[in-house]
Amino acid sequence: MTRTARWSMLLALGVVLSVGLFAAGSQEGSGTSEGRGEAEISLDLLSFQNEYVVQFQDMAAQYGEEHPGVTLHPEVLGADYLDILRTRTASNNMPDIFAISGGAWLTRMEEYYVDLTDEPFMENVLPASLPSVTLDGRILSLPHSLTGYGIVYNKAIFRENGLEVPETFGDLEEICEVLETRGVTPFINMFKENWNIGQFINYGIASSPNPVGFLGDLIDRDASIGDLPTFTENLRFFDLMLKYGQDRPLNADWNTGVAMFARGEGAMIHGGLWLYDTIASVNPDNEPGMFAPPFNDNPSRSKLAVDISAAYSVFNGSDHVDACLDVFEWWVNSPGGQQFIQECVVIPVYDGVPVPQVNPIVADISRYAQANMTYQWTQLLWPEGGDFETGTVYQSYVTGQFDKSQVIEGLDAFFKSK
Repeated sequence: MTRTARWSMLLALGVVLSVGLFAAGSQEGSGTSEGRGEAEISLDLLSFQNEYVVQFQDMAAQYGEEHPGVTLHPEVLGADYLDILRTRTASNNMPDIFAISGGAWLTRMEEYYVDLTDEPFMENVLPASLPSVTLDGRILSLPHSLTGYGIVYNKAIFRENGLEVPETFGDLEEICEVLETRGVTPFINMFKENWNIGQFINYGIASSPNPVGFLGDLIDRDASIGDLPTFTENLRFFDLMLKYGQDRPLNADWNTGVAMFARGEGAMIHGGLWLYDTIASVNPDNEPGMFAPPFNDNPSRSKLAVDISAAYSVFNGSDHVDACLDVFEWWVNSPGGQQFIQECVVIPVYDGVPVPQVNPIVADISRYAQANMTYQWTQLLWPEGGDFETGTVYQSYVTGQFDKSQVIEGLDAFFKSK
């Protein structure tokens, strides 16, 4: 499965799946709905997470059993989610609860959110999941799960060559030298995919002291990418990948590159959690892990790019805001709600929900998140199409058409044209 399917979920499928659920039960509930004074109500929930249709069905049924008189109606859209959501805002037909992917979505629909900052259940949400759902100090959406990207590596190759996960840029240089000397290609580079390079560029911005403020200055023409020392480090890392990568990296698209890595043709590859399914399908015996790319020789700055895969907000015009907040309380703190998160087999962001063991990369991402050693996905704040267009600039660098100064000029031109 490609990154587009995993990360740009709005473009994942060309069909729309609607799930209308009517769940009722007579057993005693947890009492949270009654505590908020709600009864005999119906809540609409709109989501783009079409990979979890069955899980939403089960969740709504379970919630109905535990909360007599409250019915959840999930509607799961497979395509054009944001356009449909905008249409519903224009027609005054907003769902009570709706999904977002963070970042720019907050500002696009800022007037529709209930502020969750002081809700008690937020105390049990992992801090690493909050930057993309926070606007001007207000938490406006409840994260559902995490995902992340960095350097995926072949544990068996590292083990066979006596190598440890690098903590500094110098460590990584030594690893590459050892592998090359022993006839192993250090990096598989799938640079035919411009979005994959654009995603990598995020590190140069996200690791700066004030990424959001810098992006604002950049778009307002008050700053340049070249002003960032962290971006210089980012480009140096990219040079290292080129130097120790396979020949003709622009010939390898996503599927080709991941398959090469899966077959053991290289020790490392830049990518995210979404690589695992393809790796496992090509070579079930491959042992992948993930580490944060070290851009300098300060181990404390070797952090992983981690962010939400989805989050859920309450419409502030809903007739049943308190009941919606009860749903969130149930997701975070109840056995039934936490079971829903487990059944989605995602990286959990709520206290007490175990990390799934079916995917070894998940454990590494979760470890960085638990330690709060993470950087934000600033590309969620970039102008539309950012990772594609910035990646194209880097492709010109790979071919030799651009030098480093022209890379900076090209990136500045993209941000300042928006």
